[in-house]
Amino acid sequence: MRVALFTEVFLPKTDGVVNTLCRLLEHLARRGHQAILFAPAGSPTRYAGTPVIGLPAIPFPVYPELRLVPPVVDVRDHLVAFDPDLIHVFNPVSLGLAGLRHAQEMGIPAAASYQTDLPGFIARWGLGALSEPIWEFLRWVHDQADLNFCPSHFTRQELERRGLRQEAERVGAPGEEGGGLGLMGPGSLTVPGGQGLGIHGLNKELRDFVNKD
Repeated sequence: MRVALFTEVFLPKTDGVVNTLCRLLEHLARRGHQAILFAPAGSPTRYAGTPVIGLPAIPFPVYPELRLVPPVVDVRDHLVAFDPDLIHVFNPVSLGLAGLRHAQEMGIPAAASYQTDLPGFIARWGLGALSEPIWEFLRWVHDQADLNFCPSHFTRQELERRGLRQEAERVGAPGEEGGGLGLMGPGSLTVPGGQGLGIHGLNKELRDFVNKD
């Protein structure tokens, strides 16, 4: 399988999103899948055999350590050359929007991962009035994906309460043999060659989805 990944953060920054993404890239390499990663400039040019395309980014005003790639960035030429079977966006808020846009324009299945409680962070920064508009934004973003993943039962319940559709929840550590993601919503994705990504029970569904006319 060929997977194009989009992330708002990557090495040298370290956090839960980066750790999960690194383990996923290592897992894809072990399984013989091919990947390409789009990330903010300043990241290593390659990780676990995966080329990393660094893109110009600007500091986020209330959190300067976070540098965001504008959502208008165009990486279509890279995607055409790579020819992915699936686009997967991690915590999409800016660069991830570009990934979802390209997926729609090119007719490529898209998955999204929800991993950070952005409305909660905003509230802790003293901007609680923005929490509901941010939930509206997140609903709009994740509704563009064919399948959404989240890290826990608690998060799944919160997303359902907030009206996000097509959720999945983590039932094991991503990238670990025997662990993976369990489908909890109506979306369905699988690997064209039938080989798993550490995702239980989704191989046939994702293969049918990716290969459908």
